[in-house]
Amino acid sequence: MTFDPMPERAQEPIKGPLYFFKAEITSALPKFKSDFARAMGHFREERYRYGYMTKTGKLAIAPQFGTAENFSEDLAVISAVKRVETETSIKIYTPKGVINRKGELVIPTKFDKIGAFSNGLAKAKLPTPTFSTDREKSKIYEGYINPKGEFVIPFELGESMRAAGDFSEGLAWVHPMLPYAEAKAYMSDKDLEMLSKFYGQRKLKDDAMVRTDYTPYGYMDQTGKMVIPARFKSVTTFAEGRAAVRDSKSGKWGFIDIKGEWAIPAKYDYATPFSAGLAAVTQDRQCGYIDVKGQLKLPLKYKRCDSFSGDFAVVKNTAGEYHWLSREGKLKSLFKGESFGEVRSLGELHEGVLSVQVETPSGQRWCFINTEGEVILPPKYSGYHRPRFRDGIARVEITVKEPSTNVKAKGKIVEVKKTGYINLKGEWVIQPVNNY
Repeated sequence: MTFDPMPERAQEPIKGPLYFFKAEITSALPKFKSDFARAMGHFREERYRYGYMTKTGKLAIAPQFGTAENFSEDLAVISAVKRVETETSIKIYTPKGVINRKGELVIPTKFDKIGAFSNGLAKAKLPTPTFSTDREKSKIYEGYINPKGEFVIPFELGESMRAAGDFSEGLAWVHPMLPYAEAKAYMSDKDLEMLSKFYGQRKLKDDAMVRTDYTPYGYMDQTGKMVIPARFKSVTTFAEGRAAVRDSKSGKWGFIDIKGEWAIPAKYDYATPFSAGLAAVTQDRQCGYIDVKGQLKLPLKYKRCDSFSGDFAVVKNTAGEYHWLSREGKLKSLFKGESFGEVRSLGELHEGVLSVQVETPSGQRWCFINTEGEVILPPKYSGYHRPRFRDGIARVEITVKEPSTNVKAKGKIVEVKKTGYINLKGEWVIQPVNNY
């Protein structure tokens, strides 16, 4: 897909979902200052740009960004492309910013990282000076930003974006620095032993601030206030008024409500968030499903239990066979009357369509099936990411054989990976473009 000259972007926001795509901008081929930079060939980041299209392939926002992400709460994270070149080196920088559905920059491209917006907030990180002496103590480098790009919940200097999750139902999990006296009250003897090893076996004072993989997690609200104290070994995001958490002392999984009280006792070896009113839980290496009251709805007899989407979930029995499982407990084969190679991986069931990766003579390929087990699209899509349909189209990768464009191998037939968007008929809505 080539745009030359670049089309004007839409003046009014287009309704409905938007999908990012990559295009070659032939009028924007870079001009290098030196033979070294030209020989290095660092032009791909500048040669290609990302834009947005509708599900019918209509241009919504012209390709102009170095990278692009899906829209969330009418905002999308994008990046600019900046080049720093000398006679002996060339570096490409892609600072992050945020656009609205008109393609207007609403948060400047000055961040190293920005997560997707959820409940009006997104995790973000500004470039941080390498040496602590260069840092401004009063400046916030990491935390949650609002749609204006303002830090509303700052992280302490030196903390990491990995120390907190995305907001869901008004709460986000957090892994805070804690006084040792507070942390050890919610740690098992084994975790205390590991904590001691982490800090070099030295005796910790009660007021010493600690945080490792062995210290507890809690939840905060959208003001940054800790509303559920850090007392869990592992946590998940809230869904349907419940969060699956792991008790620090017993190591078992259960569910808490938004007040932090146990809604379902911690008695499972593992648990996943609720979806469509049911959650998968595991005991003695066998899984089944419970409802939000903790009542067992589908027996613990499967080897693998995926989340429900609508009326169905995919399960794997003890013999290693995959099946569709209905809410009533009825089973049917994953594939209906089809014979494919071994199932290697499963995508996410969404909008009644599941992507399944199977072995084929050409290697591992993705196909798409419905909840009746009928193959909608045969296994011909490559790639490691799990494709899924969203509003009737899916982003997929194909592997094709084409003449090489490399100067040294010009004319040689090579495999090229391309990515584009298809509809449920397998028709290209947005034509595939080279991955590089």
